[in-house]
Amino acid sequence: MDLKTVEDFFKSLGPQELQVCQQMIDKVKNHHFSNPPHVADYVEYHENFIDPTSESVILSEIASLKFNRKSPNKAVQNKFLSTFSEPYTWDSSKKDPVVNTPISLKEFPGIRSAMTDINDKFGFYMNSALVTYYKDGSVNARLHDDAEVELDPNQPICVLSFGIKRPVQFVYKGSSNKRATDLTLEPDNCSMYVMKSGCQGYFYHRVPANKAINDHRVSISFRCFVPSTNSNTVCIGVKPPNLQPPQVNNPTKVPATSSTPNLDSCHQGFSPFPGQQTFSFNGGLNRSSSRQRYCLLFGSSITTRVEEERMGKGSRGFINLSKSGAKIRDLHRLANDFCSENTNLIGDVDKIVINIGTNDVKWFNGSRHSVFKRFRAPLFDLIKDLKLRFPLAHITFMTMLPIRAFYNYTAQTVNDFNCLLLEVCRSSGCEFFDCFEDFLAPDLRDYDGTLFWDKWHPNEHGLRILCRAIKCIIYGNTFRSHMRTFWHRPFYA
Repeated sequence: MDLKTVEDFFKSLGPQELQVCQQMIDKVKNHHFSNPPHVADYVEYHENFIDPTSESVILSEIASLKFNRKSPNKAVQNKFLSTFSEPYTWDSSKKDPVVNTPISLKEFPGIRSAMTDINDKFGFYMNSALVTYYKDGSVNARLHDDAEVELDPNQPICVLSFGIKRPVQFVYKGSSNKRATDLTLEPDNCSMYVMKSGCQGYFYHRVPANKAINDHRVSISFRCFVPSTNSNTVCIGVKPPNLQPPQVNNPTKVPATSSTPNLDSCHQGFSPFPGQQTFSFNGGLNRSSSRQRYCLLFGSSITTRVEEERMGKGSRGFINLSKSGAKIRDLHRLANDFCSENTNLIGDVDKIVINIGTNDVKWFNGSRHSVFKRFRAPLFDLIKDLKLRFPLAHITFMTMLPIRAFYNYTAQTVNDFNCLLLEVCRSSGCEFFDCFEDFLAPDLRDYDGTLFWDKWHPNEHGLRILCRAIKCIIYGNTFRSHMRTFWHRPFYA
């Protein structure tokens, strides 16, 4: 959205609407600056991350980049390694932007191997590398953030360091004193530090000058680069299917009737969402065995309060693996930890319920980038991983709930994510359960504020509705789920 569009929008508002907007802006500012985040939650350090053999290979590849060691200026030198042909551009302190022409990453197997190891170990989706050369201590990096629109804000930035130690300082953006430092790292040779998702939104970082240092330092910062001209590949080696958002012609809302059950009356084998346009599937395995069976719930803080004791009954066990702040990539680790600690239960898991997406989209600018492009590959990777770990389990994705605007997402972003979930489930043989509308206000244009205690976490009333939806998935053998979130009606505010 450009500046003129924003100006036209505010000009179209009346006095009362402007007052409401100002109150919302003040509320967000007060919350943001009165509750500063801890930088330690957004920066992670790994010592001796690169072994000596890999170090020698990477250093030889860095030497082939031919940085100018005799350059008289005090600016850092950058080389952008990528699998894409689009340049990486950012604004500098000067008027002219810095444009980095890409060099094929395929020509640097050592650096690419290090990136692959990071992706495999942490579940990241790095696909490009920015190699930065500091010839000596006179070269510094000014206070800045790496928040360019070409970078995926849901992915971290992983920085490998080689050569002499140079301090990296982090400064909170809300601080009135930009000379102050909230955290200082001095990365060793072959170490790595990770600036997690959200770090660029809250903190600046810099490498200060120190004329006493006469040796060089090289950093390789791996990033998830999303070119505007490419709509297929998100991660190297991953080619997601060519799926498009679902198209609905002349949608009509299914009227509620006395015969339409709600989640309270939902019983085994019956759909709470009847309608013409449905996605049918089998929701369970018909087993006559009395052996204990388990359902696993993966989610974020929205589902952490779902109580295991109340959800499981009889021969049906229920295990809640939700974790506050969890994103799509975090579910790989949660599944791995469960399998490592409960090897005897893997064969008894016959259902998996996943409620995910809020933490993935809250920093995502859906007006600039495609939700389908950004999250399709991670979702397919997650499903593939879960099917390998739990071969007997049926996987069900619940719709992402409506949430109030607080970060960078838009209502369209939430809607697109739910449409993507439906398409991914159709293509991968998983199940999709839609309870989106049950959390909307009666006019279906806004979220029902009586069901949430803040911007996106359900209160006790909302939690009961969510739990009844989960029970419908757990104890239903066959039902039909109606996808309603992609209808062409005004999105909630």
